[in-house]
Amino acid sequence: MIKLYIGSSCSSSRRAKRWLITHDIPFIEQNLIRQPLTKNEFIHLLKLTNNGVTEMLSTHSISYKNLVHRIDELSLSELYIEIRTSPSLLKKPIIYDQPAKLLTGFSEDKIRMFLPKTKRKQELNELLLSGHLVDFKENNLCVPVISCFSNMLVNKNKPGKATTSPGNTALSNEIFTQKSIVLFNFKSVAFILYFTRWKRERK
Repeated sequence: MIKLYIGSSCSSSRRAKRWLITHDIPFIEQNLIRQPLTKNEFIHLLKLTNNGVTEMLSTHSISYKNLVHRIDELSLSELYIEIRTSPSLLKKPIIYDQPAKLLTGFSEDKIRMFLPKTKRKQELNELLLSGHLVDFKENNLCVPVISCFSNMLVNKNKPGKATTSPGNTALSNEIFTQKSIVLFNFKSVAFILYFTRWKRERK
């Protein structure tokens, strides 16, 4: 279950909460003002960061600016006491999912790591069929995408054996019979980037 740590008057926290609700992702909410992190929670989340303490702290807050000149001198216990005293030191929201997914702050791109794989695949299929393919003569952007679309149109029903459904076969024939490349409009560039990210997240 995802744990969402928020601030009382934090627009980024509201955006993260709205995003999770919109995507039907269950979560437990904890207000860091009313219920601060325990020391064990703080240390556990800190271990999951890529950049250490700076990833957890709100560097734009007044509390941080008052502390920055001596932050390197603080022990972990002393830093935790500072955070307990001034919750605004923490960057919010903090989104955590076991065993090791962590996001501090809000990012439209990074928060997608919390989408279930089935949901990411569904959104990709919807993008594929949403009308991004356009007429060859109206655009001048060429993208070689035969292989990636072919892979998307194949259903792997059995190990070592790939089959295509009649509907997918018809779509495949319609798209690929005459040309070896497909011309895309600029919106479709976003689709290609999304596809690349989706493939990476599947690994």
